[in-house]
Amino acid sequence: GEVEAVKAELDGIVGLAAVKEYVLSLEDNFAVQARRKAAGLKTASVSMHMIFTGNPGTGKTTIARLVSRYLKAIGVLSGGQLVEVTRADLVGRYVGHTAPLTTQVLKSAVGGVLFIDEAYSLYRGKDDSFGLEAIDTLVKGMEDHRDDLIVILAGYSKEMAEFLTANSGLKSRFPNIIEFPDYTGEELLAIAKLQAGGKGYTLDERCDANLLAYFNAVQLTRARDAGNGPQQSGGGHPQPVPPPCGPARSRPVPAAARGFPVGRCGRSINSLPQVCLRFYRYLTSKGDVHYAKISGSFFPQ
Repeated sequence: GEVEAVKAELDGIVGLAAVKEYVLSLEDNFAVQARRKAAGLKTASVSMHMIFTGNPGTGKTTIARLVSRYLKAIGVLSGGQLVEVTRADLVGRYVGHTAPLTTQVLKSAVGGVLFIDEAYSLYRGKDDSFGLEAIDTLVKGMEDHRDDLIVILAGYSKEMAEFLTANSGLKSRFPNIIEFPDYTGEELLAIAKLQAGGKGYTLDERCDANLLAYFNAVQLTRARDAGNGPQQSGGGHPQPVPPPCGPARSRPVPAAARGFPVGRCGRSINSLPQVCLRFYRYLTSKGDVHYAKISGSFFPQ
């Protein structure tokens, strides 16, 4: 059934062990209360509204989609749809526009999950009357539809902590705060292999060490820079920096890799590390023609 299908998809996601454990625990909590109700015992009203914190690219939207399907499958929600919005979808451009706009979004999400990305942007200080109006309307809508609506807010940890001070009713309504850690280098390598499989390739094992070194270096740099504010590049899927246009390394590479176009350098790549990074760039792009020319014999499925 759908419950097992969602569990299988969760299991196939790289990393996020603590996040997966939390999602699966939702069924247990709901089942306990349902049994108590069936037995005529007193039940507790457990809030399932959530806050997902962490850098962009760490799987928050993916998990939100699975949560919406999972809660429908176990009987918590009637529809199971996921409605994704940002500040622009909730805050109006003139006086009197915000409340109806936010209410309309809330109604579209009833029966499912309302996912507000970068939710902290709704609160830009006490002088942001439009943002505060959207928050007030959101809190009221959550109460009005508390039996058939789950709201998930997403954003950076520090900014979300400040956001919860915008309205006295916010903190109590979002008791479930789930942290999404940045992926490790090993996890990013596993994701790269999944992406390769999704595009019909098998990543040559000789790329493992090169890509792992790259992923570890990128994540280490981001960890060092974390104190300087939000990182625009995201925490989950780093884009490789194009290799320098200097002399090619003398390291031998497979014949099928030679001649792979480097683009801006005006020459071909002749080193295995460069080929691996270029191929990863192709995987994380939208499959443009230039990078799609890589030889299938080098990365056969």
